[in-house]
Amino acid sequence: MLKRMRTYLGVIFAIFARDVKRVLRNPVALVIALGMIVMPSAYAWYVVVANWDPYSNTTGMLVAVANEDAGADSPETGHLDVGAQVVAQLHDNHEMGWEFTDAEAAINGVYEGRYWAALVIPKD
Repeated sequence: MLKRMRTYLGVIFAIFARDVKRVLRNPVALVIALGMIVMPSAYAWYVVVANWDPYSNTTGMLVAVANEDAGADSPETGHLDVGAQVVAQLHDNHEMGWEFTDAEAAINGVYEGRYWAALVIPKD
């Protein structure tokens, strides 16, 4: 069985060598073969580079932020305004294109395509 496998492999390599010689003699076939080798690799590398760090340039993605929170008063904590705290933190965050607006403009901006998303902090 091993002898038969060596014979088959010898025939396979002989056919492969014959085909390579034929391709090398024909310039059109050589260009097509090289294109079939290079193009998938180039496409794969292009996709890998595009997805390598997708969050490195998100400042151009506009996200609308609308704060309708009026805050709350509690005897234990005093006045607590979570909406203002969130907005203050987002002002310091420069990783996204935050735009601060009212709720109606934020929602309409998403429907019109100006914003990728809208973050609306409700009154309660």
